Amino acid sequence: MAFIRSKSFLLEQVQTERRRLDQNLDRMDPAEMLLPGVVGEWSVKDVLAHLAEWEQLFLGWYQASLCGEIPEVPAPGISWKGIDRLNSRIYEKHCARSLPEIRSEYHIAHQKFVERLQSLSEEELSVPGFYRWTGNATLGQWVSAYAAHDRWAKTHIRRWIKTRAL
Repeated sequence: MAFIRSKSFLLEQVQTERRRLDQNLDRMDPAEMLLPGVVGEWSVKDVLAHLAEWEQLFLGWYQASLCGEIPEVPAPGISWKGIDRLNSRIYEKHCARSLPEIRSEYHIAHQKFVERLQSLSEEELSVPGFYRWTGNATLGQWVSAYAAHDRWAKTHIRRWIKTRAL
């Protein structure tokens, strides 16, 4: 994970990547968002559910740390090597839900994520291991990974749109 300069830099990064992703979503028809194939079998709806769930995971880890707990990251019983298993669980949890539900959750989760980011101090964001669940990384590095997650989603969605247009 790279060095992160400041909270304002992180906020700009997170908001810019989400805005770019949303601009692509705004050009899509809702029926199109339900078609599989964006990331493996996932539809755009599934990708949005994935992003929302990961932001909620972050908020849960942060909240647990405020209560003096050390959350199991990324999930209880799952290590980073088992990330595909966790992502499959996330897909299964949300795949039957409606697009309006997922879009609402996607926006609400991101709003809460940004609000939490705004409330964090520079120290919380820049000191490696400030929260034990971050390991040797800074919380800012973890936050930056969420901007990269949105960029990943945007890239896959744009690529999928282009292949459908051919």
